[in-house]
Amino acid sequence: MQTHQRIAQRVLAEHLAIAERLRANPKAMLDYARGNVARWSKDFSPACIPDWLGEWERLLYGPMDALVAAITADTDAGTHLRETSPFVGALTFQERLEILRRIDPEMARTLEAFASSWDERFPKAAELVGR
Repeated sequence: MQTHQRIAQRVLAEHLAIAERLRANPKAMLDYARGNVARWSKDFSPACIPDWLGEWERLLYGPMDALVAAITADTDAGTHLRETSPFVGALTFQERLEILRRIDPEMARTLEAFASSWDERFPKAAELVGR
């Protein structure tokens, strides 16, 4: 069974990798995340947009340094923000597996069972790394 702390460490490590990708290819990564936020926003009336969704919109349309700092902050606020990340699916299966092997080997072994279907479930990730 995973503890919340182990999950938070894994998600932070994933967002450190996402931050690198943001710096390398900001347009593609921002378009991807903004697309997710726009799609999620359709589930709410304009008067009832959740705080977390508004925070993501602010970050995704603000300065890159602030976005990178927010998604990589090893704080309670950073952990809370990453729980609703619009970058879900932005890493390929192999990238996630490499991170998991370092951070959480037990979960890596579990995730290996999904190897054949990951990129099919999250095809945008492969596009973001140019595959």
